[in-house]
Amino acid sequence: MTLTDLGPAANATTFIGIIGPPASGKSTLATSLSRALDAPIIRPRDAIRAVVADEPQLHELFVPINELGWVSDGALGLAVRAAVARIPAPCRAVLLENLPGDTFQVADIHMAVRQRGGRFVVLHLDSANEVLIARGTRRRVCQTCEADSTADPHEPAQPSTIDPRMCGRCGSPLSVRPDDEDGVLRERTVRHRHYARGVLRMVTALGIPLIGIDAAATPSAVHAAAFDAVTLLATPAHHGG
Repeated sequence: MTLTDLGPAANATTFIGIIGPPASGKSTLATSLSRALDAPIIRPRDAIRAVVADEPQLHELFVPINELGWVSDGALGLAVRAAVARIPAPCRAVLLENLPGDTFQVADIHMAVRQRGGRFVVLHLDSANEVLIARGTRRRVCQTCEADSTADPHEPAQPSTIDPRMCGRCGSPLSVRPDDEDGVLRERTVRHRHYARGVLRMVTALGIPLIGIDAAATPSAVHAAAFDAVTLLATPAHHGG
């Protein structure tokens, strides 16, 4: 089912923000919802690459500001706004993976979506730090299955049932993402908690629908909760009050 199948109330584009701490399952959920809703995904790193490809002279704005490879909040906001603007009008749903990341991005996306007559919904995945850090340090990626021009794949790989050190799809050795190393993962988690408080306040203040989801649940349960919430919000009865 896609949002178009729900009828006239789904004619506007629904932008679905997916936020949460590291290892909360944002990428997994974005991928599953993308398939279920036939929706493209906007990711921060992809948005940045698209801007630099279109406007090479802006490259200096996206120079990393720390050892983790993060760009400035202003630069990321610019890239996200450009990515939202590129979504064609007939598109009925768009996934925003790991977005919005700060209060300015909440306001930016909210205003851009409102100007095009769309909807903005935020799914918040969360669980205890100990649960997420334990999951993150076990997570592995496949350099072969996720071909990444920067040699920095992010999609969690499915380990082989025979040898968990190998990819279950292609048989290549799996590796730990640099930002999943224990110290880095904890720093990323602290950073997320810092920004998340403001993000959630702004989402609430702007009246953006906010759906909390237990990130400790199985991927299928997380998907079901998210899918049910998004499709409910798109029904005529819901929008009729």
